[in-house]
Amino acid sequence: MVLEHGIISEIKTIHLLIFIYYIRYFNGYRFRNDVYGPIEENVLIHVDTRTGQTKYQWGAKMFYMPHGLTIDHEGNFWLTDVAMHQVFMFKPNDLIHPALTVGEIFQAGSGSSQLCRPADVAVMKNGDFFVADG
Repeated sequence: MVLEHGIISEIKTIHLLIFIYYIRYFNGYRFRNDVYGPIEENVLIHVDTRTGQTKYQWGAKMFYMPHGLTIDHEGNFWLTDVAMHQVFMFKPNDLIHPALTVGEIFQAGSGSSQLCRPADVAVMKNGDFFVADG
């Protein structure tokens, strides 16, 4: 595992969420998912700030090049994957199956259902969201 950098986000002052990025490369304009495959390790680690103990981990074999993390006011986790050209929203009670997926897997584009290397997500309190794309 090569750690490029990570994001640490505080969840309700009791838990810390560590989001791990991995160094992977595009071959020209296309990510070679057949070469890299999904990341084998968990990319999100929840730590109890009172004890310093890892509470749970998730994300193994789910992402290829995770990039952005946002936690909205309802506690939902929004993640971007620049290689997959997708945004995922996970409910706190189901970290295995995304409640929402935006974009077409490994299909970069500018069509109404496509994204191109989405970097981050901003979520309004009314549920509207904006994707920093490209």
